[in-house]
Amino acid sequence: MNKINQQEVFNGKYLVARSDYGGLDTEKCQSVKKCPIFNDYIPYKSVTVKCKEEEVDQVIDCLSYVHGGDCVSNYKSIGDGYIAIRSDYQCW
Repeated sequence: MNKINQQEVFNGKYLVARSDYGGLDTEKCQSVKKCPIFNDYIPYKSVTVKCKEEEVDQVIDCLSYVHGGDCVSNYKSIGDGYIAIRSDYQCW
C-alpha cells in the first residue's frame, strides 16, 4: 500500500468538506453548509474526510500530525468499504 501524505488528506482525494464548506460563518466559527456525511456544521479548522477501511490508520496519523492527538470526534461507516472521519483541530 502506498503511504498517504497530509496534502492528500487535507487538500486532495480524501477531503469531503472543511470548516469553509459553503463559506465560513465567522460569527459562529463554522461552515455555512452542513456536512454532506454527518449532517452538521463543521467547526472552525475541522475537516471531514473519507477513506477506504484499510487506509484508516494512515489517514488518522496524518490528521493527528496536523490537528493534534485525540482529534477524531466522529467516525462512520459509509458503505462500499469506506469510512468517514471528522477531525477537529486540537492545537489551541
